[in-house]
Amino acid sequence: MTFAYSQIELYIDSEDKVLTLIIEHPDFFYTVLNDINNQIEGGTGFSVISCNEKLISFAKQATMITEFVPFEMNRKELISKLYAHLKKCSVNEDMFIRTNEMLSATERYISELVQYAEGEFVTDKICDVTPLLKMFGLKFVDSYDTLEEKLLEFFLAMTEYAGKTVFICVNLRSCLSLQKAEKLFESVIEHGISLLCIESSDRGKTGYEIRVVIDDDLCVI
Repeated sequence: MTFAYSQIELYIDSEDKVLTLIIEHPDFFYTVLNDINNQIEGGTGFSVISCNEKLISFAKQATMITEFVPFEMNRKELISKLYAHLKKCSVNEDMFIRTNEMLSATERYISELVQYAEGEFVTDKICDVTPLLKMFGLKFVDSYDTLEEKLLEFFLAMTEYAGKTVFICVNLRSCLSLQKAEKLFESVIEHGISLLCIESSDRGKTGYEIRVVIDDDLCVI
């Protein structure tokens, strides 16, 4: 993975490691984060990320995480993608007949149940399993003991179901010790996940990252 920012001619190659960008200048720290966020929301900017010599679409392929306490595993985007995946699976060769039988049985049950109520009723047509998944509140397990475990599972789920290939964490090291960061970064590399950490201060270097410091004078170190 490579990261570039054209306004100060910054270009960094992670060499298949985690890429850490330490920005000590507060205003520039905000500028870079705002630039990335604008692109994630569909706008333009000066930040560029590429993987395997292919440009990454921030809007389609990148996720930026700025809050770790609390850390929300079951984000709307991820759950929507999970439900869409299961909807497709529900009509595959193995599940098609069982899905139709279950939906028909559910409709019959509702029709019989409303006979115990006064009035005339109608229901929405159940065309797929999505309403049932929502009714049962299907979601990912969110009870991991450590932040690094939860983050890794989130990265893997977002890659599998939402098509995200790059994750940008802001001040992650404020919540992880050097030892825990070592463990997370090692796992990230083993799973082929592209991770960019943007930090406002130096909290020690692991053996699994490439680091670049932009000091308070905007000098690249």
